[in-house]
Amino acid sequence: MFKVKEKRTFNEVFKTLGMRLFNGLKRYPVSITMAAAASVIGVILIHSENISKDNERLLVSFIMALVLGFLFSLSVKTFLENREISMKIRWFLWIVVGTFSLFYSIYLYSYMENFEKFEIVRFAALILAGFVLFMTAIFRKKLENQEVYSTLSGWRLAITGIYTLIIWGGISLILFAIEELLGVNIEEKAYMDTIVLIVGFFSPVFFFGGIPKTDEKLDPDRIYKFFKILVVYVIAPLLTAYTVVFYIYALRILFSWDWPEGIVGNMVLWYSIIGTVTMYFLSGMDGESKWASIFGKWFPRVIILPIVLLFISLIIRINAYGFTANRYFLGAAGIWTLGCALYMSIVNYKKRCTRVITNSLVVIALLSVIGPWNAINVGRISQTNRLEKLLIKNNLLVDGQTQKNPDLSKEIMGEISEEIVYLERNYDSRKVDFLPEGFEQEDMKDVFGFEYTYYYKDPYMNDNPRDVSIRQDELDLIIDVRGYDYIWDSENWEIDFLETDEGKLGIEFIRDQDVNDLIITLNDNPVYEKNIDSFLMQIQETWDEKGNNITLDELTFTDEINDMSLKLIFTGLEMFPEANGFELGWVRFSLLIKMK
Repeated sequence: MFKVKEKRTFNEVFKTLGMRLFNGLKRYPVSITMAAAASVIGVILIHSENISKDNERLLVSFIMALVLGFLFSLSVKTFLENREISMKIRWFLWIVVGTFSLFYSIYLYSYMENFEKFEIVRFAALILAGFVLFMTAIFRKKLENQEVYSTLSGWRLAITGIYTLIIWGGISLILFAIEELLGVNIEEKAYMDTIVLIVGFFSPVFFFGGIPKTDEKLDPDRIYKFFKILVVYVIAPLLTAYTVVFYIYALRILFSWDWPEGIVGNMVLWYSIIGTVTMYFLSGMDGESKWASIFGKWFPRVIILPIVLLFISLIIRINAYGFTANRYFLGAAGIWTLGCALYMSIVNYKKRCTRVITNSLVVIALLSVIGPWNAINVGRISQTNRLEKLLIKNNLLVDGQTQKNPDLSKEIMGEISEEIVYLERNYDSRKVDFLPEGFEQEDMKDVFGFEYTYYYKDPYMNDNPRDVSIRQDELDLIIDVRGYDYIWDSENWEIDFLETDEGKLGIEFIRDQDVNDLIITLNDNPVYEKNIDSFLMQIQETWDEKGNNITLDELTFTDEINDMSLKLIFTGLEMFPEANGFELGWVRFSLLIKMK
């Protein structure tokens, strides 16, 4: 039998909504005040035209500090709701939250001169910690069914987002109608003001009105059927299929010994994170189905191997290129997922404590951005040490003093250049103690004897010195077009047409396994057809003699026909010599045409 809900009048619905909004405001006054203050400052920032960078940084610092204080105040409120604490201690905790927000805004204003990305990353990690602390109710006195609380709160957050968008859309349509129909001028900033104020005032109040109360029973049956189906019958099977793919890939690695890097490592990471979060929510669905029990029991075990492969790949990269903030965070996330997988593999499925997952996430998020071991500091020290070793190895740093050495290979110059640029962009190379005071990239010529050098080692190129690798960024690509009427780039794979005084000019480059033909037509009649292999062979001969010191002039060829003068300038080329010719990897050239 289905239980039919009784119909409610509009007044009853409106009254219920009003009570929930009032309860949310009454329950979280400090948090709502912070959210409202952040939105007001946001509106001020939107309307601050010609504002100085210092004032802009001040307003942004206040907003970021209030947002962070907003999140941590929610956890403080949860803690106070679940414990009998004297009023003095309560006031003390609220003063701590306010003081933390104030000092954090001062810190941001003082150290975030150009909105450095690492400070943004630190802020994001703190936001993650605060969000997890509240959404998983870590400070609730009752430990059972934590995942039910997270599910209900997450659903409320989704509903809040939908309501927020609907209200903003409705108000925006009203403003648009007023402007278009009544002729009232409404600035575009008004639409931004609307969403900022709604998010700051309405959204928190509405969201808090549906958060489970302290004495509210968290029964797993309250989890919405839609969410159960999504986790058990959609996400879990997809993760299982993903696991099969990764195990096939793992077998290939074991046979080829080709360790994953780049996107593959990120895929493993996100797969393990989604799997861990799924296991968290699945804990509240015990008994939902036999499939859910099987998945919950075995998935933590099978996920361990992909994470181990991720760590091996990460260690190889760190040994070769040192720590960076990204590799640090990758390792931290890997430690969290591996730790959770081991815990869930050892502890019986029905006896697992989901707080191990959430508490460990908060701890790792905080430790990764706070203290001398934080990702930013570790990355800076590692890359600084790597640069120091490079300079010492190549006689650019002797007894702590820099000296010139212009006779280095282009590869070494490129490696040193990239390391200096990385430090300059991400940290501050001016603060590296073994470099001259105030050192910047532009000073490389005076300090080391060579200017910034770009070098790219193509991973597909072998060590054969006859292999040709010419890249656009290594050439002087300011092309002199004087004396010519038209220029065409071979990157366009389709035939191009242009109406000229002499008629319709057509140009096409046909490249496949058998031919590399450049075809020019005039009024649909072929006037020039050339296989560029002869030019490529000349380039190969020059490369064999000069290597990557080949110049743009040596990559330039001219030709004459009755109606035109032609010039081909090769700006990119990858070619591998063979016994009977060569294998062409890729080619790019510019064609200059002068009509006679």
